[in-house]
Amino acid sequence: MSLLPQQPLAQALAEHKENFTPANSRKRSREESPASSSTSSSSSTTSITAKSRCYVTIQRSPVKNICQLEPDVLCYLMTFLKVDALKIVVFLSRALRDTVTSYFVILLKKPIFHISIVEIIKKGKETFHRDFPTLDKAMEMMHILSTLKQYNPKKTMVLELEAGVHNIVGTWTNPSCTTYQQTLSVLCDKLSIVGQGLGETFIYGGLVVENGRSLSITSLTIKNPSGYGLVAMGEGMTNVTKMTKMIVGNVKIEECLYHGVSAEGGGVELEANEVQVCKNGECGVWVVGLKTIARLTNFISHNNKSAGVCTSSSAVVDLKGEKTSVHDNEGYGLYAAGTTINVYRPCVLSQVSRGNRRQNVAKINGGIIRQNDDSK
Repeated sequence: MSLLPQQPLAQALAEHKENFTPANSRKRSREESPASSSTSSSSSTTSITAKSRCYVTIQRSPVKNICQLEPDVLCYLMTFLKVDALKIVVFLSRALRDTVTSYFVILLKKPIFHISIVEIIKKGKETFHRDFPTLDKAMEMMHILSTLKQYNPKKTMVLELEAGVHNIVGTWTNPSCTTYQQTLSVLCDKLSIVGQGLGETFIYGGLVVENGRSLSITSLTIKNPSGYGLVAMGEGMTNVTKMTKMIVGNVKIEECLYHGVSAEGGGVELEANEVQVCKNGECGVWVVGLKTIARLTNFISHNNKSAGVCTSSSAVVDLKGEKTSVHDNEGYGLYAAGTTINVYRPCVLSQVSRGNRRQNVAKINGGIIRQNDDSK
């Protein structure tokens, strides 16, 4: 039976208000320590006396407290601990608790977190250590930081993904209690994920933003053979208190088991610019729900198993940009069921949707797909 507390880390920190003042903790530690009557305070060694009158000397460490290490060194050392381990070490000793909280203080001040599959990152003449090895670990740490009282809710957290393949291993359960593999939900607000460009940075897995949070994704490729590529899930059809927002730019989403991009649940804003969705198992983009709007600029959807752009249940889709194209999908091109798709110039409806196997334009249950002569 484990004797270690199992309460969440954020709760444990809240119960120790002095956590973010390591100096005070060290002062109390000195005051509470019993004075030694057998050694001198000026001595550089500790002597242990046995009955045989033998003496063992132990050299004191030149670092009095690990909190005094340089921030880069401390952060590097902490990357060897799993987030679950941090939840345990805070209970082992005051010094370890102070070390963890000092680490959090450093992270709260960082403008960008680097995630890399290699430990050392080289950019030109600059060399530095990664902050986290995986997206899953980074996302869990972002959630912990967002629960601390020192966290600034107006600050955008930036996760910069270095070149390479970043695998997601977590799971996500949607409101209907269906669980999807290799899918990670964003547990903090105002998060930005930035890659090194198409063909440079790859995410194998899906990303979800929900419950009124916002997520920005730029300059990378997403593949998820186990589920959705990107999901923006709103709070519901009624009583929407805060819009869930997803902003996607210069991103390619391909070879997902289900939809490439899904904006659903009601109360969702999707902004996509220079985005390509292709070869997905269902629709390229799926937009559903009251108070849900998708603004797709220079958006290309092709060779998906179902519709290129599908919308229903009072959602609205705006297509803009001269590069926008919906073509060669195995189902419909543009599909509107009881909702509206607006095509704004320089897009031309007859040219935007073409070469789709079933119909280029499909309107059912009072759906509207219309050409707007003005630009937007």
